[in-house]
Amino acid sequence: MAIILKSPVATGAPGIPPRWTRSAKDAVCTAYSSVSHLWFTTSVGVVNEIYFPTIDQPQVRDLQFLITDGETFFHEERRNLVSTTEYLDATGLGVRLLVCQPSLDLNDLSLDDLIDGVEMIGGATFNELAVSADA
Repeated sequence: MAIILKSPVATGAPGIPPRWTRSAKDAVCTAYSSVSHLWFTTSVGVVNEIYFPTIDQPQVRDLQFLITDGETFFHEERRNLVSTTEYLDATGLGVRLLVCQPSLDLNDLSLDDLIDGVEMIGGATFNELAVSADA
């Protein structure tokens, strides 16, 4: 479990050198509109990289929820929330981001706490999707 520090300065400030994020991507996304200059990738239910205004260099790495009460616990979205990506068609570009309800309940979260468009599914449905994804 992570140790929560109360210091206003990050450990190792000013920070670490830039590094690549996780390479196993679930999706590369952009807006449906052709005027969008924003692209992003997802992996394990987390937005990995955000590219703006060009697609050659990410501006943000690993945008995710860090959940804590400030003193006794710390949850990282990638490690503690269960989610999956469903592809709308084998040859299409659309995806649905799904989160498992028991995972939200465990962390005292609701859909209102997540980005717009994420859908909640039950544990049994999530297990069926996971099994079919491995087939």
